[in-house]
Amino acid sequence: MARSDLLRLTSANLKEDGIYIQRHKTAAKTGKRTIYEWTPELRATVEMAKQTRPVLSPYLFCNRKGEGYIDEETDLCHGWDSMWGRFMDRVLRETKVTERFTEHDLRAKCASDAEPWSTHEPCFRTLTPALPRQFIAANQSGLSH
Repeated sequence: MARSDLLRLTSANLKEDGIYIQRHKTAAKTGKRTIYEWTPELRATVEMAKQTRPVLSPYLFCNRKGEGYIDEETDLCHGWDSMWGRFMDRVLRETKVTERFTEHDLRAKCASDAEPWSTHEPCFRTLTPALPRQFIAANQSGLSH
């Protein structure tokens, strides 16, 4: 799921059998939809995201006013980018990580760690080298906070 799709998640996407996503990038072309079936980990993560919202909002990830992070006219997400920048500052200050990384790098790292590797290898072989070695080392020793 791309960052823009993740930041557009609302309560309407959360169904009894999973999270329903229509990719924003291809919605007008293919209309393809994806269902991410619930796992205990996914349910727990969504519940944690709901509980950490600053206000009640239809968006799973929202700003202090309950608004989504994506500006639908420009497709930019300045608030999210600012928050990510502050997060990266903290990671660099409080861990052994020495290079910045993106949310996309985290996604690639999680996917490359998925089991069984053989089923994902062709897809992720090209993504994993982009992940900074310092992040991998720090992740193996555990990030705090």
